[in-house]
Amino acid sequence: MRRRDFLKYTGGSLAATAIGVPATNALAQAGCPVTSPGAVVPFELRISATTITMIDGQEFPALGFNERVPGPVLRVKQGRNVSIKVRNDTPELHGFEITGIGKWDVGPNSTVTATFVAGNCGSYIYHSRVGGSPLYRLLGLHGAFIIYPDYDELRCTGQLVTPYDLAAFGAAGNSLKKVFEALGTTDRFQSGNGCDGRWHPCEDTGQELTATEYSNQEKVWVLTQVDPSFNALVQPNGRVPIKPLIQDITNRWLPRYFTINGRSGFDLSHAPDVVPSNYIGEPTLMRIMNVGLCHHANHIHGNHWIELTMADLVNKGGRSMFGPEGHALSIDTVPVDSRQVIPRTNIFEVDTLQMWPLQRKDVLLPFEVPPDMPYVKNADGTYTPVQFNDMVARGNNLEFINSTLKSENEPFPLRFVMHCHTEMSTTAAGGNYPQGMVTHWQINGGLGQRETDADRPRKVVAL
Repeated sequence: MRRRDFLKYTGGSLAATAIGVPATNALAQAGCPVTSPGAVVPFELRISATTITMIDGQEFPALGFNERVPGPVLRVKQGRNVSIKVRNDTPELHGFEITGIGKWDVGPNSTVTATFVAGNCGSYIYHSRVGGSPLYRLLGLHGAFIIYPDYDELRCTGQLVTPYDLAAFGAAGNSLKKVFEALGTTDRFQSGNGCDGRWHPCEDTGQELTATEYSNQEKVWVLTQVDPSFNALVQPNGRVPIKPLIQDITNRWLPRYFTINGRSGFDLSHAPDVVPSNYIGEPTLMRIMNVGLCHHANHIHGNHWIELTMADLVNKGGRSMFGPEGHALSIDTVPVDSRQVIPRTNIFEVDTLQMWPLQRKDVLLPFEVPPDMPYVKNADGTYTPVQFNDMVARGNNLEFINSTLKSENEPFPLRFVMHCHTEMSTTAAGGNYPQGMVTHWQINGGLGQRETDADRPRKVVAL
């Protein structure tokens, strides 16, 4: 993995701003909306048999939450009482688990309500695990669970808006604070022309419960693989009569499909839950989690990932796989669990994101002018992206009606590939390339150009 252009945001000694839930009376005095931190947030999930369709049209039996693979993205504010009603419509025991939070057994054809207080902000995986086996997770029973701070309170009290409770991280959160402070305030992360250059979270403002799964500046990627020979074990009623031993699963796992959010290849093109599609100055948070058995190395072109947080992975001996800087300590450790959210104290830019089984990482896609485009060095030592500025001046975007393509003028959107550097992962059905874990992200225009493009008629994209 290449590491370059380190972000030196860790050299200061600024204390992290406390962004926990402020006292009720302080909020009231500030004129902020007051919501009980103990408010109950309800969710309902149903475990049942379903069918998944692959990129080549093949259909396979699977298990799903609410007949989806992956299950719905569940979002909850920090400090709220979570109530997840899990109904099991299969004749078998399931174990509903949220990594790092808790586990509840759900008996055959029965219902259990999982209750807990939403603690540390971050990205988590929910799945079914019985006896430590990954079988049900691999057959489709997995999804993303997100805990986020109360953004309404942060804005009202004038605090820095980030996806985390920086106070809970202590000094380790200083690096994250500096990254989000830099957005829209530096020569690199610019603002202007009606664009504030900041990150804006995925939420329904003023609402206690949001059903929004993604937004312009926040995406959730659930990475996994499909081995049809294991899916063939699922019966129409959801029963899996043959239960391979854990070692048999890991030794025989031979995936033929590699997916993001249940799809791959062309099916990911223009997918609004997957493809970041923004303008310069609109940084996008990517919550990426690997629920499969294969290691992935997600490589991006055009910009770099800025690693924010990761999840700790422990081996069979209960020891962390990673050192203080997040590097794997040993190549022969076997990750079996994904635990607490860890802020990166030394934040790197990376063009390849290492994703171990059950690994979770939050990264920022900065949406800055691609550094590989032609620049001109000015007399004062600064650089001007002349080619990009020319494109902005022309304003030609092929996604709008009446746009034109001239060979001498490159148009927007600028599309950059994202693919997995584990070569097998870019294929499907045993070798069809590029129909695997391949998608793109795109730059629609320059800083503040979203506002000028708002009234332009767009073409209809058929998926």
